[in-house]
This record gives sequence, structure tokens and C-alpha cells, in this order.
Amino acid sequence: MKYDIAVIGCGNMASAIIERARGKYNFIVSDIDQKKAQQTGVAIALDNADAVSKAKFVLLAVKPQVAADALRGIDFSGKILISIMAGASVSKLKEIARGADGVARVMPNLPARIGYSANAVYFDGLYDDEKEFVFKFLSEFGIAINVNKEEEMNIITGLSGSGPAFVFKFLRGMAKAAMECGVSEIDARRLACVTLYGSASLVMAKENESFDDLIASVCSPGGTTIEGVKHLNETHFEDIVKDAVLWSKKRAEELSS
Repeated sequence: MKYDIAVIGCGNMASAIIERARGKYNFIVSDIDQKKAQQTGVAIALDNADAVSKAKFVLLAVKPQVAADALRGIDFSGKILISIMAGASVSKLKEIARGADGVARVMPNLPARIGYSANAVYFDGLYDDEKEFVFKFLSEFGIAINVNKEEEMNIITGLSGSGPAFVFKFLRGMAKAAMECGVSEIDARRLACVTLYGSASLVMAKENESFDDLIASVCSPGGTTIEGVKHLNETHFEDIVKDAVLWSKKRAEELSS
């Protein structure tokens, strides 16, 4: 039997993607951990080579450090590789997936679990219909943007790939403040999350409005917000966030090399 997509590696990200897209796509999976493979609820291959042989598109979702071993000796002729490995360049992917017709290098993120992944994709060697297939697949668990320069993938890894962890820490800090003042944990989490979601949605809706203007619209002179913003400015909050993204980018560059 032929499948739409073969999946090598069933970690958190691959499992989230399969869960969102399995109603639309026929998957076959392979993982060294059989329990993880079984938990996906889709067909299980005998091994990685068996999985690759049964689908044109192959989703590579193993850790970069083990990718070469995982694909050693497998013939990728006639296959399109979709990689979600952080820091793995197209040249490196072509080296370990010998014979692949094309590579789609993708950076998704954890909100794929609920269909809100921020996916960025760089194509090499795909025909238009193959690109269309990949875009449609990515749309099952989020949005997708096309990256024209591969070198941009490392900063995107730091921004949207690693970004959810930074956002979770920000939300925890906001919720902690409320909890320390007597608000229940469930209410603090809800209020923090809806505040973030609403604010992000407003930024998306007002694309022509600058961040400075949006910040100013909340900061009444002599009011409460401006005091908190003053503290963020004094402690270089934006620089700290920027540096977190850049440190993640640096690690992606190290993995690339």
C-alpha cells in the first residue's frame, strides 16, 4: 500500500502534526520507540527504510544529532523530504537523504497541537504541484510562509520555533503576579492567556499601526500601565527577549555546521 506521507521519528512535534492532519492524510510512521509509534494511531512501518519506500513525501522529525544514522543506506530516489529538524541545512539534508528529488525545510512550532503552528518553509528542487502539496499539508496544523533565503531559517528558528517557550515564561510571570495577590491559579492563567491572545490578535488586525502606537494607546499619563512599562524599559525587557531569540538562532547555526 502507498501512503501520502511517511514519518521518521514520533516525538512531540511529529505526534502533534499527525494528530491534526491524519483525517486528511494517510500516514505511515517509524520510530525506534515502538510505543511512541503506536500512540500516533496510524500505520507503523517495519523500519525507516520500509516507511520511506511506501510514500513519496517523507517527514523527517528526528533529532539532528541522530539523523545521519537514522537514514543511513536508505534510497530517497523519487522522494520529497520534508524536514522539521532545527538547524539542518538543505545541503546537510541532501547529504543524509541521498537521491532525494527535493527538500522542503520547515520550521513549525508547538501550537501545531491545536492547529496554530507558525510554519516557515524553504524549498529546494520542488515542482509547483509538490510545493502546493506541502503548503496544503502545513495548513492542516497552522499557517505557512515561504522563505526565499535559507539563511533566514535560523533566525526564524529562534523566533517562532523557540518562541513558544519564551511566551510560556512570560505568561507564567504574569500569572504569578496575580496569584501572589490572591487570584486563583485557574483565573490567573485564563486572564493572562486571553490578554496575550487578544493583544496578539489586535496586532494582527492593525498591521499598519506601530508597536509604539499600540503601547501608547494603553498608557494613560499618570495611570497604572505606564508604571509597569517604565519598569520594563528600565530593566531592558525588550533587549532580554531579543537576546533570547538570538541565542536560539546561534544554537541553530551551530547545528547547521
